[in-house]
Amino acid sequence: MIAHDVLIKSVVDEAAKLGPEEPPGDLIAAVNAESNPIQATYAGDKSLILHGALSKQFGLLVSLAAGGKPTAVADITRWAALVRWLLRELREWRPNSDPKRHKLAALMFTAACCDLDNQLWSSLPDGIERNSDLLSVLEKFIATATGSFSSRGMQLEPIWEKEVIERFKQADAAGNWETIGEMWHYVRDVLQPNLFCMQVTRCLYRYDPGRLIGALVGVKQITVAAQVLRVLPVEGQLAAGCKTANPYVEFACALETFTHWRKKQRPDEAAQQLLTRLLLKVAADQPRWRQWMKVFNRYPVRYPAIQVALGQALAVMPVPAVEAYVDAIDLTISPDDGRELVAECLRAFRSSANADRAKLIWTRAYERWSAWQFGIEEDGKHITRMSFSELDYPVVGYVVECMGDKERDAMRNELFRKVTTLTDHWHASIVDCFTAWYRLLSQYQPYAHGEVIKKSGGDWLQTGHVIWPFDPQNEPYAMMMYRVS
Repeated sequence: MIAHDVLIKSVVDEAAKLGPEEPPGDLIAAVNAESNPIQATYAGDKSLILHGALSKQFGLLVSLAAGGKPTAVADITRWAALVRWLLRELREWRPNSDPKRHKLAALMFTAACCDLDNQLWSSLPDGIERNSDLLSVLEKFIATATGSFSSRGMQLEPIWEKEVIERFKQADAAGNWETIGEMWHYVRDVLQPNLFCMQVTRCLYRYDPGRLIGALVGVKQITVAAQVLRVLPVEGQLAAGCKTANPYVEFACALETFTHWRKKQRPDEAAQQLLTRLLLKVAADQPRWRQWMKVFNRYPVRYPAIQVALGQALAVMPVPAVEAYVDAIDLTISPDDGRELVAECLRAFRSSANADRAKLIWTRAYERWSAWQFGIEEDGKHITRMSFSELDYPVVGYVVECMGDKERDAMRNELFRKVTTLTDHWHASIVDCFTAWYRLLSQYQPYAHGEVIKKSGGDWLQTGHVIWPFDPQNEPYAMMMYRVS
């Protein structure tokens, strides 16, 4: 099978040569029959009618879009004739000659059907950028676009879905980033792609990205901003977020860039730098930054790809923004993923921050962790195994860099004393007794691990082992009583 980029390049190279054009007559006729031609390009059944009209004349495009390949040189030649028509019309299009935008709709629909894996627009030759009339109209379309969405297409819309959609619309109108972020995974799934918007975005990004940035200034819906940005490559998304002064675009940029990145995926160096710039820009607005942190940092496992850039930004952003980072993390009896990602972020931070800034985060994290005590204030919170937390890395940082030997030893000794006298106190149940024991031993870990680091070095994130305050071999009764396997 021919790779799509190779195939598109072959078609465009052929179209650049002198030769005949083949306009999509059936498609043009179908578009001209529509009272709202632009909406018809992406609206359900009408879009299918347009696709059928184009397929009737150019059936090869259906096969190619489904992953097929040209059956003969004639396929490439005929496809090139269609693209040759498309290029000339885009260069010559004028708004006065197409007042209802029928031809513009046909052009963008044709481009969409000729496009494979977003390869077409980047392969087209220069020249369209000289048609300022076309680009101005496309810019205005983005600037004035509005979006709407409904439930997942069921005939009887469930009440809960109506409530979710209404809640999201209210949050969107108010710029409530925390609620938007909380609901985004659901909303993104029900958004229908807007074919016309996608092609307009790709055209502007290829021929005048400055116009695209300018158009985005006027967007006041997160769904519209996201529809535009998801068409762009990662660096294009982040560049738009950095250059715009529109908070909707900035937030959509962060959502779209990292929502579906896999666990081990990370941006390249260029994208990393752009993301750091975006985070620093938003951090200057403290109320908004706190909402961002509640979205992107409450559960670090949701946005793993943001961690390194976030760490680099923390090294230089205002102190209140640093504190908001620590305060946003939802403390849990953490599986390894969350604590490892916080450690990834703070290793990047530690490599760039000065000593005073580093101690600020270690101290803030230690204060939160000390007050939390593995959920001691949470009713019904039971622990039946050794536990860790998302803040283990900075807490060990505090033990190593902010605590003196005497203070650290005093804390270890106090926790050991509480462990050894635990059975001297009344507990409401055996589970409460187990919880108290494991809570104390879990609190003991950072102090003990910090002592190891001070003596022999190593990574601040404790993994793969538990440090006991006594020799388990010599305390078999305790190990049996608390059911340590």
